[in-house]
Amino acid sequence: MQLTVSPDGRRFVRSRDVAQVLGLNEKTVRRRIEAGKVKAVRTSAGHLMIPLDELVRLVEEMTQGAVCGPCGTSVDDFSKILAGMGL
Repeated sequence: MQLTVSPDGRRFVRSRDVAQVLGLNEKTVRRRIEAGKVKAVRTSAGHLMIPLDELVRLVEEMTQGAVCGPCGTSVDDFSKILAGMGL
């Protein structure tokens, strides 16, 4: 997963990484962004970037204590992974 840090310190991930983590098609993530169900910003190059805290919210919402998409990572384990990355 590629993490981008904005000049003000906010952390963002690419929409394709969000799709992979959630086990969704990237088009599904884009449609949810367009519908206002997922927060995102568009870069000057036109790429959709999702705030890291939004990804965490989505994982928690979708898994509700279960496992995350095809990777089988629990929400608790996902939080530990992020903490290990210094996030």
